[in-house]
Amino acid sequence: MPFSPQPVHRLFNRAQRGTPTYHQQIAFFVAMVAMIFFGFFEHLGSHKAGYWKPFHATYDALFNGAYFSLSSTMFSLLAFYIAAAAYRAFRVRSAEAAAAM
Repeated sequence: MPFSPQPVHRLFNRAQRGTPTYHQQIAFFVAMVAMIFFGFFEHLGSHKAGYWKPFHATYDALFNGAYFSLSSTMFSLLAFYIAAAAYRAFRVRSAEAAAAM
């Protein structure tokens, strides 16, 4: 799939209009470009030392920060989903259902 400049163009239009979420979109694009840049150099020089160490350290910091944050978010959303489903499934609606529990 080729790169399309449409999302970037749309972002600049929203920033000019002053929509309330354009800050988050700019942060997303900056983070995406940073991960691609440092990831490219991290894999390019993964077997070399010296010059590539700052790229490797920065990539590790970005990846671990994003991975741990997103994994804890997914865990909490999954726990909430399971708790809500369990509440709906085991809700006691009558005296007979309470006796069966």
